[in-house]
Amino acid sequence: MTRSEKVKLADALFSARIRARGVCQAQGFTDRAGGVECWGRFECAHVIRRWKRNAVRWDDDNAACLCMRHHLYFTMNRLEEDRFHSWLLSPERFSELERRANDVFNRADLDAIIARLRRGEAA
Repeated sequence: MTRSEKVKLADALFSARIRARGVCQAQGFTDRAGGVECWGRFECAHVIRRWKRNAVRWDDDNAACLCMRHHLYFTMNRLEEDRFHSWLLSPERFSELERRANDVFNRADLDAIIARLRRGEAA
């Protein structure tokens, strides 16, 4: 399996894990912030963007289960997204996540990440 195939598999396993939470985690937040209502299928929304291919790409703390509408809302409203992340994670957890995002990510770790996700274990 090529590296890109491994990344794609890890992304799919991780997304399924996060979506299995089965509730939009923005409920309660947007009720206070102006009333964006939940709508659509659940999606895996990353706190620290996955395109950065950093060490927390497949870390449970780096993702929220959002409905399609909230995911789009936060993507289009970055200030609200930042407020949501502060609401979702404590400042300490967010700081720790940012610190870990800067850790060196060894692509050889992909096999271990895939195995962990297949076992259903959290990072």
